[in-house]
Amino acid sequence: MGFQTKAGVLKKYTEENGIYDVVIPDGVTAIGSRAFENCRNVKSITIPFGVTSIGSGAFYCCVSLESVTIPDSVTEIGNGAFHSCSELESVIIPDSVSIIGDNVFLSCQNLRSCEIQGSTTYIGEGVFFNCKKLRSVKLSDRLTKIGNSMFNGCQELEKLEIPESVMTIGDLAFFNCTNLKKIIIPDSVTELGGKCFMFCRSLQGVWLPASIKKIPEGCFACCVNIQNVICASDIENENHSAFFSDPIMKMKLGKPRTVQLSFLMVLNPSEILPFSAVPILKYYIFLKQSDKSEIYRFIKAVLWNRS
Repeated sequence: MGFQTKAGVLKKYTEENGIYDVVIPDGVTAIGSRAFENCRNVKSITIPFGVTSIGSGAFYCCVSLESVTIPDSVTEIGNGAFHSCSELESVIIPDSVSIIGDNVFLSCQNLRSCEIQGSTTYIGEGVFFNCKKLRSVKLSDRLTKIGNSMFNGCQELEKLEIPESVMTIGDLAFFNCTNLKKIIIPDSVTELGGKCFMFCRSLQGVWLPASIKKIPEGCFACCVNIQNVICASDIENENHSAFFSDPIMKMKLGKPRTVQLSFLMVLNPSEILPFSAVPILKYYIFLKQSDKSEIYRFIKAVLWNRS
């Protein structure tokens, strides 16, 4: 009963009657794959300082687990480590963690917040897939990619600040985030994945930086409430379904004008004529050529703070 360890690795934990709060003993340096699998009565786990890795599926299907304390000695969290921990509500990933594997919090349906601190450079695919109640996420400012399906099905997520270190947003990254209302894509991003914002039905405004040159298939398809897409440079879009669920028309975005297509508004602030008046999110702005940096900041502020 209890803990089975070998050479510092916790291989297996067997539940004991009446023990709901588990403290892993000192001397353990790694939690092995599936060590706590199906421990259905455990409510809290404290991991001691000295543990450096959490193995794949380590806490898989710990359906009563409400809290876990991860020390800042941990450097890696394996694939699916907390998969289907359906009562887990909040997690802090310490600064020491550099790698977070695929599907780590897959189907943690009561997870509401997650803070990923500064050193994490890699987060795998589907990390928050189907975390339906996730509302608050802080991403590491060293992260370079938002992986495929990272927030797929996070239906209560309303907004997310993407760090300026991110260069790529993967396929289906925000697919079916039905409450996502606003998103600002930083200037560091050069690539958007296919269908990455598809079915974001509450999305109202998007800022696309000059670094984005192409909008892929289905990127904003079925975003039925989108009103404003702000483009900072010419975007040649040969794909009919980037904004629409059905092919409607070819679009060339980024002309020095505002294009109104039912729920879609597109504008290129970098090419607005001097002293032009253009509608932006129900505001009228009179600007000079010399005011470009100010208009960029204004647009971003309105997009981010608009209720």
